[in-house]
Amino acid sequence: FHRSGGSAGHCGGLAYCADTQSDPNNCGSCGSTCSLGCSSGKCVVNKSYNLVTSSFTGASTTTCGGPDFALSSGPITISWTDTLATTAQVVAVTVQLNWNENCDASQDPMTLNGTSVGNITNGATCSCGGDGIFVVAAQLSTVAPYVRGGANALQITASKSGGLEGFAADGTGSLGTVTVSYTP
Repeated sequence: FHRSGGSAGHCGGLAYCADTQSDPNNCGSCGSTCSLGCSSGKCVVNKSYNLVTSSFTGASTTTCGGPDFALSSGPITISWTDTLATTAQVVAVTVQLNWNENCDASQDPMTLNGTSVGNITNGATCSCGGDGIFVVAAQLSTVAPYVRGGANALQITASKSGGLEGFAADGTGSLGTVTVSYTP
């Protein structure tokens, strides 16, 4: 812990002790604020990777009223290449999928580069041509297997066949995103 404001321990006229390694209002030093959080005295920033059809293996395209992608039951692999510096410190990884077919709210296990990283819930009740997209997200339980500046593969073992929908609003046809929170 660091006593903010120098020898008197004042920060903005108030006696205040701050952990400058993790306090987002005093990150690295008194008064240095970070909007996404503070880790090891540095501001956390996000980098997102759009997941498109070429990101997926163990799945196939389908026609269900839009740029859909069918996920078969069993292992589905989502791959992307990270562009962060190898010196970046990854503090969180979140995967978000735009689920819209054959959802049943099951917990599907995930592995990142061969290491178990928790589960993702595949949405609520929906069907092909149904009434909307259920955006499902899961923060990985560990970031240890994440590869900075290289290839990553997230495998989801789906309990049943389902489908993803590309969002037309963003113009990318993205079926989801992987967001990496890190300090440079």
